[in-house]
Amino acid sequence: MRSFTNFQTDLLRTFVSVIDLGAFTKAGDALGRTQPAVSLQVKRLEELVGAPIIRQVGRTLLLTSEGEMLLSYAREILRLNDEAASYFNRSKIAGVIRVGLPNDYAVAFLQGVITEYTRRNPEISLELHCGWSAEILDRLRADELDLAVAMVNNERAQYLSRSWIERPIWAAAETATFDRKKGIPLAAHPEGCAYRARMIQALDAAQIRWRVAYTGSGIGGLQNAVVNGLGASALTRYTMLPGMRVLDEMDGFPSLAEIRVGLFYKHPRLSDASIRLVLPFKVKFYGKKYKELFINSDGTVTFDAPDCQSFSRSLGRVLRGPPMVAAFFADLDPGSVSGERGVFVKQRNKNVQITWNDVPSFGFNDSNTFQITVFKSKILIAFGDLFAREAVVGASPGGGTAVELVDLTEDLPVAPTAAAILERYSLSTQVDDVGVAKAFFSHFKDDYDHLIMWMDFPVSLGGAFAYEINIKNDVQGIGLIRFDLTDLVGSDGRLESLVQMGRLDQYPADTMREVPGLGTNNTMDVLGQETGHRWLAFVNAKIDGQFTGELLGRDPPPGRPAHWSFFFDSDESDMEGNDIMDLGGGLFQTVGATSRFSALDQYLMGLIPPEEVGPMFFVRNASNPQPDSAPQIGVEFGGQRVDITVDNIIDEEGPRVPSSADAAKSFKMAFVLVARTGEPARQTSIDQLNGIAKDWVKYFEAATDGNGKIKTSLKELK
Repeated sequence: MRSFTNFQTDLLRTFVSVIDLGAFTKAGDALGRTQPAVSLQVKRLEELVGAPIIRQVGRTLLLTSEGEMLLSYAREILRLNDEAASYFNRSKIAGVIRVGLPNDYAVAFLQGVITEYTRRNPEISLELHCGWSAEILDRLRADELDLAVAMVNNERAQYLSRSWIERPIWAAAETATFDRKKGIPLAAHPEGCAYRARMIQALDAAQIRWRVAYTGSGIGGLQNAVVNGLGASALTRYTMLPGMRVLDEMDGFPSLAEIRVGLFYKHPRLSDASIRLVLPFKVKFYGKKYKELFINSDGTVTFDAPDCQSFSRSLGRVLRGPPMVAAFFADLDPGSVSGERGVFVKQRNKNVQITWNDVPSFGFNDSNTFQITVFKSKILIAFGDLFAREAVVGASPGGGTAVELVDLTEDLPVAPTAAAILERYSLSTQVDDVGVAKAFFSHFKDDYDHLIMWMDFPVSLGGAFAYEINIKNDVQGIGLIRFDLTDLVGSDGRLESLVQMGRLDQYPADTMREVPGLGTNNTMDVLGQETGHRWLAFVNAKIDGQFTGELLGRDPPPGRPAHWSFFFDSDESDMEGNDIMDLGGGLFQTVGATSRFSALDQYLMGLIPPEEVGPMFFVRNASNPQPDSAPQIGVEFGGQRVDITVDNIIDEEGPRVPSSADAAKSFKMAFVLVARTGEPARQTSIDQLNGIAKDWVKYFEAATDGNGKIKTSLKELK
């Protein structure tokens, strides 16, 4: 029997993504996989091919001859696969949409949009109901409509998704003239119409006589009355017809008060993102009352702000993000399912029920079912079948709070607390960073600015390669608020930063050699980036008095970018920065990346005064790639150069306090090797970590131009 080699489509898709994006890390970000997972998939492909398919020259990925041939086949295989999937999934969108539209708000325009949607989706049945706004909203509350457009008095209305402002205009026939002594003839809808009310209010306020010359409930009749010269009326620009003209104050007609128009929904399906939901009541959560919430696809409900970013679903994200109810915080993919599978909302007068029904994890065929029910004074979480490999469950007030880690199968009920109450589930080995920190301070002096952890065993960091957690900040002018979470990790006010570097064996023995899959970053660069997050990179600037966030762009934590933009000439900053050469004529090229702390970095770190930071620039409206792209050398792009100085940053953030004259220049960093419980650390790992610490002392001094120093010696408790 002849044997065949099967090339799995997920392996081919990873391979194509690596080549198209030019880096393993970028491909991992796009596919929702870690860099090591991407590397393993490419290695598996090479095993199937029987030869290398990618080779790396410097920082550039090149195809071998076998790789070039495989890439051609891979693109065709994926095209056919996606075409087949599209064909067999073409009729999955089905059902009835019941839509309510106001009589006189751009009916023809909205009808056209909705009708075109149903034409493209023939399995959808459309039920369109026209009427007054009050009537439409009554029908929505009675479950007779799914979606509605109606006029609304405020932004807190029940079921309101989003709203916008329309300003009615006066309309009359092109040849119409009016004798104000006899009173302005009005064409209007019956009593209760918002447009009628605004016409009368405006004319009364201007002491202009008026009379109703035509009354009718349909928009068509009203338009005909205006065109035929029976009277003036308030319309929108969408409902103006040929033969009409706009009247304004030059014609003696006062301005009409604006109208807020809203989009309302009662039973929304949630896509892979977030939706804002206005509640029919106020819910109390950690001592605050909220009238609205955000439903996020990854199994959470948040207050104040949505949380739908694609980076690690971790304890740190729950603690530092907005106030959150984490029913099952995992990398879920509701956008890949339809019909009865997905995220659904049912809203009643006394509670709101959000259900994740049979939702798969990203990249998996599993099923996860759970539910959040929100009441005025309590929030309930219920679970069905769960198969995701890892998740965080619990509640957090957000903003960098203390946490109580609990076993939810045994530790309930929990006494009232201001701390987050969380449990982390995982089928893979993970590390309790807080627990490690507390264990460290039980044996060593509380005498360190940074605690840097390395793992001597395989561990999952929730999709991240390494990460940093700010523990304390008392510095102003660097884009961070002042806070102190030292008691959370067992420090008595000294520790400022907790760094998780992940598996030690993923770093090359040569600390200046690039880490596989991390582009231009070697071990020292990764350390520079993660320890640098204590101060960097969070600042924005003002250009000509206007705020700009264009200095930042890479890898946002909740609501806050934390690396320099690809298009900011940050002098090869370790904070994912490029060195950019201006070629003239609106063209630029990256000539260096991630090798040091720039002068701006050093000012923000407190190492140098602002006057030592030279002129800088960033490129606006750049043609390629993206502000949040990983740094890369040799990339050419076009755009508009914008010159800035450190004063532009100070104008936005304020001066750094304490200034460089009073700030620390020497930092104590504890390097900690974590072994499995009951197993000693390997001597080879201890030797490697000692070598990294030794090289780091030299690198930091050189990377800061001699302005900063590092101490790594440990002091045990007596």
